[in-house]
Amino acid sequence: MGTPSTTAPAPALRLHDGSEPFQPLRLVLQPSGVVLDVNEPDVVVGRHTEVGLRLPLPDVSRRHCRLRYESGTWHITDLNSLNGIKLNGENVVEATLGDGDTLRIGGFSFKVEIGSMCPVRSILQTLSSPPVRKAG
Repeated sequence: MGTPSTTAPAPALRLHDGSEPFQPLRLVLQPSGVVLDVNEPDVVVGRHTEVGLRLPLPDVSRRHCRLRYESGTWHITDLNSLNGIKLNGENVVEATLGDGDTLRIGGFSFKVEIGSMCPVRSILQTLSSPPVRKAG
């Protein structure tokens, strides 16, 4: 018998439907570059405090849209929001997201990146952080 390992194995990517490895979705806020990673296969986006991804502006509905990873592809669906969603400048009710797309949800404009991974930082944390001041 071998000796037990003292290091934990590296976590594997979770399979969503059993056939495709899960690809995280990265939304890069334009023009600031603030990054939001979507690391779950089904996330509701909106202004409400109990959604999976909170965007705290009044032109974002409480439950604005849903991001869904299915069969190896990211999809977005409008949840009857007041201001809708735009993908590459076009109003959409439901659409497939592609790497490099531009997504507009209320007053937020994002560049879509698929397959990137980094720690999650909410827009609310970023907006509520005091500005960094340079000495001098």
